[in-house]
Amino acid sequence: MRDLIFTILFVAFMCDSVSGVSSSSVTDPALRLGECVLIHFVDHSGPDIYETIDEDSHIVLPIIGQVRVAGLTTRQATRAIMKAYQAVGHPRRVSVVRCEALPNTSPSKPHKIF
Repeated sequence: MRDLIFTILFVAFMCDSVSGVSSSSVTDPALRLGECVLIHFVDHSGPDIYETIDEDSHIVLPIIGQVRVAGLTTRQATRAIMKAYQAVGHPRRVSVVRCEALPNTSPSKPHKIF
């Protein structure tokens, strides 16, 4: 019985490795155009910002301007934003999460809360 359980676990692990699909991409699908995201400044270096991903795949943030996030997972978007802040000499710790669409907003007119 122990060998059977080990074999099942081994096969499941190998199938996941061979498929090329990471478990994080299944639970964290790519961000899409028009989707609302919340950028939370974990280090309290700024207020939370709600942005809608525009038709060019970007959001706009203070200091760094446009950052392409469409097509990235929230984890990848978090890294991209922190890297962009680091590149301009203003390191920030942020987290990116999906949020509900904000009323009276469109992808071309993102809504910011300061």
